[in-house]
Amino acid sequence: MSINRKRIYISSGILLMIILIIVLLTMPFSFSVTTNDSAWDGVVATSFTQGTGTDENPYIISSAGEFAYLKTLLEGEEANLYLDKTYVLNSGFNYGNYNISINNSEPFTGTIDGKGNIIYNTSITNYLFSSLDGATIKNITINEISYYLQEEHGALLSNEINDSNIEMLILSGNVNVPEDSTFGGMIYSSSNTEYNKIVLNLNVISDSENIYKIAYETDKDEFNNILVKNDNIDNTSSETEINVDTFEINDNQIDLITIDDIDDYSNDNYQITINNTLFIIEEKTVPEENNNKEDDKPANNSTPKGNNNRGPAKAAASNTPITPHASGVDGTTIYINDLDADYNYFKGLNRAEIRNTLIPSGTSTGYYDDDYLVKVQIIYDGVDINNSNLVGAVSPLSSENTNKYIYYKYYPLERNSSGTLLTNSDGDNYIKIELIDNPFSKRPYISSSETEYGFNGWVCNQDTNSSQGLCDNSKFILDKETYTRYMEVSADGDTEIKIHLNASWVKANVTTSSSQITNFPSQMQNIPTHEIQITIPHIGSPYWRRNYTTMVYQRSYSGGTRMPTNQGYWFKTDQSSLTYNRVRTANRTCPNGSTCYVYTPNTSGITSGSIYNETSIEFIVSHSNSNNSETAIIVTEYNETYHELRDNPNGTHTWNTYESR
Repeated sequence: MSINRKRIYISSGILLMIILIIVLLTMPFSFSVTTNDSAWDGVVATSFTQGTGTDENPYIISSAGEFAYLKTLLEGEEANLYLDKTYVLNSGFNYGNYNISINNSEPFTGTIDGKGNIIYNTSITNYLFSSLDGATIKNITINEISYYLQEEHGALLSNEINDSNIEMLILSGNVNVPEDSTFGGMIYSSSNTEYNKIVLNLNVISDSENIYKIAYETDKDEFNNILVKNDNIDNTSSETEINVDTFEINDNQIDLITIDDIDDYSNDNYQITINNTLFIIEEKTVPEENNNKEDDKPANNSTPKGNNNRGPAKAAASNTPITPHASGVDGTTIYINDLDADYNYFKGLNRAEIRNTLIPSGTSTGYYDDDYLVKVQIIYDGVDINNSNLVGAVSPLSSENTNKYIYYKYYPLERNSSGTLLTNSDGDNYIKIELIDNPFSKRPYISSSETEYGFNGWVCNQDTNSSQGLCDNSKFILDKETYTRYMEVSADGDTEIKIHLNASWVKANVTTSSSQITNFPSQMQNIPTHEIQITIPHIGSPYWRRNYTTMVYQRSYSGGTRMPTNQGYWFKTDQSSLTYNRVRTANRTCPNGSTCYVYTPNTSGITSGSIYNETSIEFIVSHSNSNNSETAIIVTEYNETYHELRDNPNGTHTWNTYESR
């Protein structure tokens, strides 16, 4: 035993290092504002989008990073500065299974208004808030919760709530509770609090005998319109009577059991609706009247219509906000949520896409500001719009019947090459959507008549899943060269549009073996090759290829005066002459009756690579004659006799090339 202990003592330092490394690799770094997550970029914001936290000017939360910033503030040393503030969500977001729990040491006393937005794919440990006192939580949906209780007791929303108001709240997800712990449901302990229009869609996984739906302890609370999943779990351990409505999920649909409809779960501004197996809070909107005023149109195409108007005159706009769903398969529907990726991409283009210039200036063009982006929900439905018996499915396997795609994307208003907003024949701005091609490998087939069907494109369906007036203000376009389908939709910037497209199926046979191919022509038609001659000017400045010498004037000497020598001096008696004579001997004197103008050569005047900008340049051309004279030449244009003029890397070139397509 002593030997084993000795080994433990010897290796304890290494073991401690291993444990430390594992902890550092797996824990969220408290000393950094960054975490790593595939769904959320992991960067905790350092400020809110805007606001001062008052009721009139609330803090605006636009992303998971900003909600994480709220969490750090309420858990920080200066939490008292933020506990009583008002916060508003202006968009939903995927939290990437990041732990959203706020361990506030002092009760939160402020307001959080979700404005109908959804926070989804979250992780909660013990509770979302440690405690609430005089707080208001409203109009918010938290979906796809992974809840874990790691203490003796806990609850989804809060461990303790007093004198607060909780309204229009949806909590949906999976709950894991240890056998020896107590789970209160929505709250563990509550007093003097009003709960109105609450939906709890929870799947509880636990062997504990202390599991409750609503609250473990409740005192002088008021509960109105509480909707929970039907099960045998008690509402509370207290004597308080809590009346609840119940629902079940059958065949990927929600069946209300104790209520006829869900109208009671709405107020003046918001309503709870059902989407497959999900409950969603939507803002009530009233379609704006079409005044068709001439002054509603922009003076030019540089500004989109409807910047301050969510209900444009002709452009389609959703009557209810788009409620994004996380990417993945849910029932018979495949969801593709590209909103974050599209938004970040277009925001990057604001500085990277520069039109009519060669290099990005680094200044935002504003082409992809929010006022010019349109949020779109597109439903690609495999059901034929005219015959519900004709349904295409993604997989040919009979056990797999996925037959619908729903995309969430951003599209910018279309512009021309100079950046000006385009308008269609109705004078409306519009977006252009590249439609997906036939995604259904399983085509409709009616065995009784042995009739097969082939995909014949998409048809616009003006039902409740499409924005009002959508189909009337849209058109389909087929690019025959690429066989790509597009949809042009009249739209205003900063709006939301819902589109429902149904497949069109027509009778069509498909050949599956070579022996059955008899109707094709013997020779297929070749795609023609187009030769395009291109002339590309390459414009720049030529430069001097060789070195030449210039003469630098020194001074004049009168007749009979000795001139300097041994330094390569040159002279001429006529200063306007282009010919120089070398001072060859030490006693060389200027001829009597003349004035000698003395020069020295300067070989640095014109060097290889010097730019020639079509100005006059004087240089010396050497001659091998008896008097050793040198002739000065003034060059104003290219002259092969005296020098070579070569193109620099920006020199002028013109050539032809051919491209085939």
